[in-house]
Amino acid sequence: QYVVIIPFLAIVTFVFAAAGLYEGDQWYTMDLWLSLVSCASATFAIYCLITFYLSMQEELEASVSNALAKFLCVKAVVFFCFWQELFLQLVLALGAVPETEQFSSRHLVGAIQEWLICFEMFVIAICFTLAYPVEEIIELKTLNAKTDDSSYGTFKEEANVV
Repeated sequence: QYVVIIPFLAIVTFVFAAAGLYEGDQWYTMDLWLSLVSCASATFAIYCLITFYLSMQEELEASVSNALAKFLCVKAVVFFCFWQELFLQLVLALGAVPETEQFSSRHLVGAIQEWLICFEMFVIAICFTLAYPVEEIIELKTLNAKTDDSSYGTFKEEANVV
């Protein structure tokens, strides 16, 4: 449902923005409603992915080392950024962010979000290092190199190429 709803919301956003009805001074603008639908869709998609993981847990853990950590790392990036943006937009809509002489409240919220994303990416980078250890990649490259060399040698022998 997510891959259908998000493009549909993008089209609705373009149509309403072109008509000048997307943003406004009221809290109940089209931006809010589209964000809520997007939020519900993203939450349901995450729920479905977690349900899928739980039903396939044994198979995934047998074939992929540290499958849950890898799943959570990748999904955390999208999930936290999405909910953080929604929360900050709600704070902005409630008027809890004051304007300054240098920045509007909208620019201040944007700056806060960018700073939080930088901090989150630092934490998530550490998590990625733990979920995707270098030794695992080196082992995979070594295994692939041995497989590639032997298959090329077999091909060369069978093709009688000198």
